[in-house]
Amino acid sequence: MLRLPSLYSPFSLYRLSPITLIDLSPRRYLSSTPTLFVTPQYTSFSSLSSDLRSLLVTALVDVSSFSTSDHNSQFSNHISLIVQVNFVETVRAVELILGIPVPGVSSFFEFQLAPNVAAAFSTASNLTSIFNSEVRQVLIDTIPVLAHVAAQLGLNTDFDDGGLRFSLAEKKPLTTTIMDINWQYNNPANPANAAIGPQVYDNHLYYSYGVADANEEAYLTSVCNLDRIQSDAALGNSPLVFGEWGLPTQFNATDEFLVKWADAQKFSYSKGAGWIFWNFKVEISELAGDLARQWSYREGIRLGYLTQDPSKLHDPNVCAPYITNSTSP
Repeated sequence: MLRLPSLYSPFSLYRLSPITLIDLSPRRYLSSTPTLFVTPQYTSFSSLSSDLRSLLVTALVDVSSFSTSDHNSQFSNHISLIVQVNFVETVRAVELILGIPVPGVSSFFEFQLAPNVAAAFSTASNLTSIFNSEVRQVLIDTIPVLAHVAAQLGLNTDFDDGGLRFSLAEKKPLTTTIMDINWQYNNPANPANAAIGPQVYDNHLYYSYGVADANEEAYLTSVCNLDRIQSDAALGNSPLVFGEWGLPTQFNATDEFLVKWADAQKFSYSKGAGWIFWNFKVEISELAGDLARQWSYREGIRLGYLTQDPSKLHDPNVCAPYITNSTSP
């Protein structure tokens, strides 16, 4: 079988010993409340569609040999790997069906002879030797959606009409994105093992939720010695993007500190593949109070905390007084 092994796992896992609560976010799997409780002795499904129940039952059977002590941890690892692999397989399957080259996959497939997009999806959904049942079902579900969108927009879906096959062959595959392994909890599977083609890893870091002691010295020492990029790279989770960060703190921050705080975070996060500030703009009103001061990128620029040019720092040496021989998580 061709392994087309992750963007965001649909499973957000929280350890509530001795119960693991799995919050299932993809709405296509749910009919109402997204909840699954798992213990070594008891499993209850709440409002799950039949296809997801089948997936989870299969996973439970596969981990039935685990000991009671590590059951929850091993189950979490197993189910996260299934979801990560299925996500990347689906993305790459769609690209291959459309004729978009995927690095590392050079085999010839039957659907490449199909006259149009719908026929290619239909053929691919029957290739049991290539795609697993979950991926094939997604491909089947996609056919009427594609037909509807194509009809609405007047899109050409015939491969030989207007050179569609050749134009698609010049496209580049999407870059899949998933939270890096060190950001995740509860014994996650390594997303690097699910990668096929280009993949980026995402880390979210908010000091307002902890990380360091609530004072200026601790914050700057921590972020200036951050080792998340190196730790992730050692596990194959590279390139790393800091996809969410901001200026909020667990203490009343002065304007002077917020200038340093913005510089120091940009200094460390820019060592990876880049960063995304959360949020670009938030409400400014009497009701919102002072929220925008530390949460709004636009307001941060207006107040002088952030530079107009995001690649620049007010003080390129902002971290020099805080760099130590040790690193922070």
